[in-house]
Amino acid sequence: MPRLTFTMSEDTRLLIARLEKAATVGDVVSYADLSATIGKPIQENRGALNTARKTVLVDRNFVFGTERGIGLKRLSDDEIIESTTGDRKAIRGKAVRSMKKLNAVEYLMLSKTKQIAATAIMAVFNAARVLTREHSVRQLASVANSQKLNFQETLNAFRRSPPAGKEE
Repeated sequence: MPRLTFTMSEDTRLLIARLEKAATVGDVVSYADLSATIGKPIQENRGALNTARKTVLVDRNFVFGTERGIGLKRLSDDEIIESTTGDRKAIRGKAVRSMKKLNAVEYLMLSKTKQIAATAIMAVFNAARVLTREHSVRQLASVANSQKLNFQETLNAFRRSPPAGKEE
């Protein structure tokens, strides 16, 4: 089977160029401006706009939030952090719904391999559910000391008791 290749649409290229011009934090690009850029209603071209937003995020580290009914705004660092609250809540909700699906499985009817897979998947979703709680974020913030925590340090921050042989 031949490998598929992705060719970016001309609309997406035009939208990327327009968003890259919004180089100053706080700049707002109106939906009317975006529509004029591609010569058609932006509401009918959400896919191209979403791809453009993802591309300028990866290529330029520009993050755009929506200004309801107005357009896209280039977010400041503080606004980017605030905007991820909704992402965290969405991830938590998705994890909870996936766990409910897994709970509907007749576990004992599965092969050993599938039981192990189901258990592992449930553990991952449960970890996502716990780690995306507001309380968990506050708990991590209390130990982070404005440093980036690696994965192991993050897990250690959630331990309820100290490792064996160590004092608290």
